[in-house]
Parts: sequence; structure tokens; C-alpha cells
Amino acid sequence: MRRLHALRATIRAIERGGLEPTCGGIPTDHPVLDGILPRGGLPAPAVHEVSGAAADGFAAAFASRIIASGAPLLVWCADEARAKRCGSLHGPGFARFGIGPERLLLVACRGAEEVLAACEEALRAPAGLVVVAELDHLDLGPGRRLQLAAEAGGSVGFCLVARIRGPNPAFCRFRVEPGIRDGRRCWRVDLWRVRGGTPCEAEIVWDDEALAFAPLSGLSRPETASERAIS
Repeated sequence: MRRLHALRATIRAIERGGLEPTCGGIPTDHPVLDGILPRGGLPAPAVHEVSGAAADGFAAAFASRIIASGAPLLVWCADEARAKRCGSLHGPGFARFGIGPERLLLVACRGAEEVLAACEEALRAPAGLVVVAELDHLDLGPGRRLQLAAEAGGSVGFCLVARIRGPNPAFCRFRVEPGIRDGRRCWRVDLWRVRGGTPCEAEIVWDDEALAFAPLSGLSRPETASERAIS
């Protein structure tokens, strides 16, 4: 409970001057992504799901673009059990995405219930935050609550899931894996489900100097839903 009280106090301090609810798209400045997403950018306010080995970095990159569009703070709701398995988040590592300590609030949570509670609290705050939740999976009920909270606060949420388990209300569902292309590290991004848009695949890099996405290749259509198996 002390963590939630501290989170509420921080949010109250920044409620004014946040990202305004737009019901539109936040440009990623990546021509492929902005061209295929249904609102000319990442839909907002909304909750999105990201899975795969490179989910953390991809979410941080999106958070950087959203902060550049006016969000005052990234709230990252970390699961302590996941930190024990995979290692703790390294705050200075966010610097490569242009996110300094003044723009970052790490919330250490004990288990999925605390992660969901902290994420919902941050999304609902009228500050237009960008919020990341570390989860094993996202079900329909919790997903609906998070989506309603994002709409109430004009916020954008990312649920980083270890497993994909059935349908949920996430606006976009990404799977992101690390790769190498032309000697450069890249992300292999599979946007396999998107409401009002077209599933697609792309290879993307993050430019540390420009603090922006950069394309490596064009889109390719994935298999149809009947041809692919989602594990």
C-alpha cells in the first residue's frame, strides 16, 4: 500500500500539463509504422501488448516518442519476481532512449495484482502518462480495466507479457525479437493483431543519436490467421 500511496503523491504533483487525450495517433516518425497503424501513429489513449525477447527496449523506445509528444513521465511497474529471474531494470539504460531520471518512475511491485493496481492507478491519473506493466499474461477482465483507465486519464499503456494467452482488449499486439541485419542490431517487429489496421512485419532499428526509430526494410504480410499458431 505504501507503494501505491507514493505513486499517487507523485502523480498528483504532475497532473497539470500532461498529455491531452486525443483519441488519435501519436506519430512514431517511422514511415512504415505510421503508415500501417490505423490512426497515423500509435493509437492513444489506449493499452497495447508487447511480447518477445526485445519487448523491454521496444516499449522504452515507444515511451521516448510519447514523452516527446508531451507525456510528462514514464511509470514502469516492475515485478520483483521477474527481476529475480531476469535481473533488475537499470535506470541509466533508459538514457539511450532519451529518458532521464526526471522522466522515469520505477515502481517495484510484489506480484501481478500489485502490478495491475499500480498500472491502473497511473493510467487513470489525469496527467497523460505513459505506463508500462510487467505481466505474465493479460486477460480480458484486467485488460478492460486498464483500457478504461487509459481512456479516463488520456494515457498510453504497454503490457509486457511473458506469454500470449487468448484474446484481450489491447489495441495493438506486438511480438518483438532481437535480430541482426547488415551487421546492425535491429528489432524484428511482428504487429500480429491491430484493431482497425493491417497486421504487418518489419525490421526496425533505434537511432541513439536521433532518438528515433529507423527502418531497415519494408513490410511483408504475415501468414493468415488460419496459417499461424500463436504460442
